[in-house]
Amino acid sequence: MGPFLSYRIVKDLACLDKVARRVLSRSQRLRFYLQYLGRERLRATDKRQIRRIVKFFEGRE
Repeated sequence: MGPFLSYRIVKDLACLDKVARRVLSRSQRLRFYLQYLGRERLRATDKRQIRRIVKFFEGRE
């Protein structure tokens, strides 16, 4: 996966999370992410990506 595709995935998920933050609980948002990946449990790489998603809009709002 190239750097541009990785950035786009993070950006798209961050945009979804921006709206979901107001409607869903943290655990529901995490369940959505796991379902999006098709996994049962988080991996270390997933945790890093979740941090990038959550921090994407910090300082921009």
